[in-house]
Amino acid sequence: MNFEVLDFPCKHGYSDSFISEDVAQKMESDFPSWDSDAWDKYGTVFESEYGYKKELNDKAGMPESISNFIKDLESDEFVSRLISATGIEDLFIDDGMYGGGLNIYPPGSQLTTHIDFNYNNDIQAYRAVNLLYYLNSDWDESGGCFEFYDTNLKKQKVITPKLNTCMFFVTNNSSYHGVSRTSDKFYRKSIAIWYYTKEPPPNLSVEPHRTLWVK
Repeated sequence: MNFEVLDFPCKHGYSDSFISEDVAQKMESDFPSWDSDAWDKYGTVFESEYGYKKELNDKAGMPESISNFIKDLESDEFVSRLISATGIEDLFIDDGMYGGGLNIYPPGSQLTTHIDFNYNNDIQAYRAVNLLYYLNSDWDESGGCFEFYDTNLKKQKVITPKLNTCMFFVTNNSSYHGVSRTSDKFYRKSIAIWYYTKEPPPNLSVEPHRTLWVK
């Protein structure tokens, strides 16, 4: 679980071999398919002019292999490593995983460039760090790439969502990002974890706001 940590276009870390390949393959195999009733029973659908995906943040509906992996990402040891990498103190997890958890994008979908919501009212805390882990062994120039933009909305970095790739980035007023359009046969699978602080970290608006979409 080691990252290469970089400062541009915002503080972020990246690994293309985050955990053992066997564990990654097991999680991919266990990940609910697009047609699984788990999404209806435990999840929600995000559908708007800005994107389309299914989300599952209820741990009761997650396969054991994936819930165990998430426990590792929520552990004191791992959170301490994120604190060291980002310089943001007192990070903690939202147990309800609002807006996070398991995500699946259908063929032909995307997520428009945006800055994330900065405050979770349910836990009275500021969103400080995003972590994304990908489960797509079938990725082959299939779109669905994570894209970083600068404050002029010029694309600066692209990360492919290949199996066992993991990344984190600091959420702030300049962390513009989005997901490119997936191909017509590709279902993009990922796990998303948000880390919070009680006080706003540097370069994050104190005034709460929802997701800010770039039209």
